[in-house]
Amino acid sequence: ISGVIPLWLIQKGVNGLALWIDIKGSVQESDETNNIVSQGFLWPALPDLIVQDVTFEKMSSNGKSVMGKFTIKNIGEGVATVSPDTGVIKIKIEPINSDGSVPEGRTKILGQTDNLPPGQEKTYNYALSLYPNLKQVKFTVDNNGVEVLISESNESNNELVKDIPSQFLVAE
Repeated sequence: ISGVIPLWLIQKGVNGLALWIDIKGSVQESDETNNIVSQGFLWPALPDLIVQDVTFEKMSSNGKSVMGKFTIKNIGEGVATVSPDTGVIKIKIEPINSDGSVPEGRTKILGQTDNLPPGQEKTYNYALSLYPNLKQVKFTVDNNGVEVLISESNESNNELVKDIPSQFLVAE
């Protein structure tokens, strides 16, 4: 006997599953008290990390760099716990050229070293060097480029791509 339980039937917290065979007692048995088996399990509340509130401000008078500011927020119901492998929640910052390519050697990896409880956020500043052909910046939280590091309720909202404001674009 096998079956599938629709996920919409499972709720966060403690759940129970019971299997009852011969519920109406149609089959004569020597022991009618062992026709049910049950098991409890915990479905945890999960975090949901997003990137928001990206801004760019002039940093140098020569126009070759800007100060970027962005916020990581946990909009989920569970705590975002730092990765036991790395000791951080990884944040990747990638400049994107006008042709969509990511230039080698310009990606930055930041690390959030504290857990992030539900509803909490953390704001970061970073220096971004400007160069001709730079058009956008992509921010990714909880992804090292190969695998997801923290299980979340929504893994599809971990990225945000922001255009470089026109006043900071460098002529070729």
